[in-house]
Amino acid sequence: MVDRLKRHWKTDKDEGLKEYLKATEVGFVLRQVVPNLTIYEEISQEGDEWTINMTSTFKNYKAVFKLGEPFTDFTPDGRTMKTTINIEGNALVSRQEPLKEKEIPATMTREVLEDGSMLITCEAANGATCKRWYQPYDP
Repeated sequence: MVDRLKRHWKTDKDEGLKEYLKATEVGFVLRQVVPNLTIYEEISQEGDEWTINMTSTFKNYKAVFKLGEPFTDFTPDGRTMKTTINIEGNALVSRQEPLKEKEIPATMTREVLEDGSMLITCEAANGATCKRWYQPYDP
């Protein structure tokens, strides 16, 4: 159930992140910094409005949205996307369509696993993928 996503999370580990960042044409500096960051993510809902708030010592990001309604998304890696987020099964799925030429569409799926961790699976239209695991965090 997606209600289990609504809490605070802290990065734990990743798989394929550096390769994914390179394949999605993230700049060199960000590709070096991002894998070494501890990212805190809070997912919340108030009425029909959802918020994903990510903080780190390098960059912060906040998305406020309603399920199924596209919005302009300024991603932490500097892309401008038209993003639509929906619940699909037990997952919160973000579909990003570029607003600028040469940027790559992507899908991010957030789900809570049986062990209580959150897995974010990132899949780009060019075939690049990565996985990031987060652990529950109490601020």
